[in-house]
Amino acid sequence: YYLEKNLEARQRELEREAELEEKAPKVKAKSKMSK
Repeated sequence: YYLEKNLEARQRELEREAELEEKAPKVKAKSKMSK
């Protein structure tokens, strides 16, 4: 159950990141470094 919830949260995070990428290309580099 925890794993399922974690995957769901990660999916939302990725979607949010994609949205930010469209607005600010700088965020793309930051997200890559943090991962």
